Amino acid sequence: MKKYAKQLVALLSVAVVGCAGLVVGSKPVDAGNFSQTVFTDDFSAPTINTKNWQSNGANVGIVEAGGALVIKTMNTGYNNSITYKGYEFVPGANYTITFDASIKAQGDVWLGVVLGADPIKGATYERNSNNGLVISGRQDGTRVDNYKAGSIVMEDRFDFEEMKSNGVFCSYKFDLRAVTDGYEMDFYVKSVDATDYGTAKKTLSISGVDKYLAFQGNGENGTIKLKNLSIAKEGTVVASETFETDSNTLICYSDQTADFEWIAQDERYTSGITKVLKFNDAQDQRIVSTHAVTKDSNNVNNFNFTTTFEWTSQTEGTGFGLELGIKNNGEGDKIYFEKGTSDIRIMQKNANASAKSIGTVASLAGQNTMKVVGRYDNSVDVYLAGEKVATAKDVDFLGNVAITSVGNVNAFVYEAVLVQNTSVYSTAPMLGNNFNALEPGSSTKGFLDKTKWVSNGNCSIRYRNGNGFLYFNSGDVNSSFNTKQKYKDFILRFDVTRIIGTYNRDVEDNYVTEGYYSDMSIGVSIGKKAYAESSISGDHASIQFCPKYMTKDANGKLLPNMIIWGYGVTMADGRTSEWHDENWWHDGVDGKEITAEGQGLAINVMVVASNGTVSVYYKYSNQDESYLETPKAVYVNVDTYGYVAISCGYNSSFFVDNLSVTPLSFESYL
Repeated sequence: MKKYAKQLVALLSVAVVGCAGLVVGSKPVDAGNFSQTVFTDDFSAPTINTKNWQSNGANVGIVEAGGALVIKTMNTGYNNSITYKGYEFVPGANYTITFDASIKAQGDVWLGVVLGADPIKGATYERNSNNGLVISGRQDGTRVDNYKAGSIVMEDRFDFEEMKSNGVFCSYKFDLRAVTDGYEMDFYVKSVDATDYGTAKKTLSISGVDKYLAFQGNGENGTIKLKNLSIAKEGTVVASETFETDSNTLICYSDQTADFEWIAQDERYTSGITKVLKFNDAQDQRIVSTHAVTKDSNNVNNFNFTTTFEWTSQTEGTGFGLELGIKNNGEGDKIYFEKGTSDIRIMQKNANASAKSIGTVASLAGQNTMKVVGRYDNSVDVYLAGEKVATAKDVDFLGNVAITSVGNVNAFVYEAVLVQNTSVYSTAPMLGNNFNALEPGSSTKGFLDKTKWVSNGNCSIRYRNGNGFLYFNSGDVNSSFNTKQKYKDFILRFDVTRIIGTYNRDVEDNYVTEGYYSDMSIGVSIGKKAYAESSISGDHASIQFCPKYMTKDANGKLLPNMIIWGYGVTMADGRTSEWHDENWWHDGVDGKEITAEGQGLAINVMVVASNGTVSVYYKYSNQDESYLETPKAVYVNVDTYGYVAISCGYNSSFFVDNLSVTPLSFESYL
């Protein structure tokens, strides 16, 4: 978006309140892009699901893939866990703990490893334990936090790249050595097929080991899988678990723990034999979807297909990948990986044409996630582990999709997901509102035109001192000011002209404690499906501007820092929030108080939604337009089609003015 910022500013110079409209591009503006998951299959059924697949080769079928402990994550705090009662730690002994783990999520998901759990009281790293690790899976890699003596040790925080939140397993090893004041722990991680762990990623100082080992999972709609757990004391294995036992006999969800080895605090934990799709000496064979890709030429991205696989027999000249555009079970266009002499070639073979190389990757060892995105111009972008590795031109992808082998191949397929995009055009116009309108036939100002806007909750239009404004009066997450019609690609602008109650205080009139997040926020809701949806738990993207109290002034008063926080939406690196030095929440001592009386500043906010990317800009009203050339935050893969709204958090009181929504054509951003 950055390279289009000047173009956007130019557009916005005419996108002012009261303009009749803006024409951009030759196609109908504001096409709503519905991304529908046509099917997803994790191949966990005993046989191939005929609802998803219409044919398969003789050597392609479902096989057992060993056991796993599966955690379905939810954002419900840190009071859930599963504790291993099969072995009790002996303080002062040296231990080596190994296990395999995978994390699959769209955003952040946390795996807590607790080294001092109580199976009855609960076993999280935040309660009833003073030591453990928090492994955070993100789109760009993984972070480890050392939880020691009741808090995270910030200087021990570190990142590593071996595991991402793509469902691919990695192997972990914790070497625990007793020292005078607790333990030292060497942290190792490797891909499951690597021959050794190499050097330790980091050596951490932890409080110790006590009682039992436990795991916990948190995050929104993620899946964590664990397998091949082993605990060795002084070099001798004292406990191990493959999780092949069904959860009904392995895991207990109550206080009756006598006959169970694993004690869970809730019922998100399951175990047992898992299944996988296997290509077994499959000579040029494929498994074909029952669902055909259709094309809507008005979409930039037409469809995407994702599969996670492990290619175990990489013989030079053989290949594994996808076949697109299959019609009447004939030949389609193939995009696949082929084993070369020293690397892996990315190949394109159109029907009735010769294969050609369109790129290379160094290796396909272990599990891999391949994604293809079919675009408006019949090109297909190829991604591996979330990174774009090639583009295939002139691909006929209209038809069925297949996972295919080229030559004689052995491979496992763990998951397949097909997503189809469909355009629905909106006739939603450019809108503007300075809230000074008169009700027809009346002298009453602050009129709401219900043919254009929908007010929900604690917000209304007010008129004071010759100026109208939108007033959020102690608004909450169900308060919002919405467009009457739906938009997809657009520019939203508004001014925040007053912030009421810039600081939260406790009952003794003291300023809030360090690290506290204020519930007060104002922001935007994008892609709303219903006017009354909550800003933080609705089925849409919400981006809120809110304070966190982190720094102190010379008098010891805690001051807020600015944070842009996304709900149901992430950035390209998987994060949900962005911090900035600029801060709206001032009390006037620095001359930056936001008031409605013209004595202070206003905040000019601009939000640009284009092709599934949402870019957020803002500046103070006394700064020129050049401050809007660089976004403060950029969120990707957003379903933007729906109602657009100004929304807020809890106990939020704001004045908003000069609101406008300008629809854009996707052509301007190709």
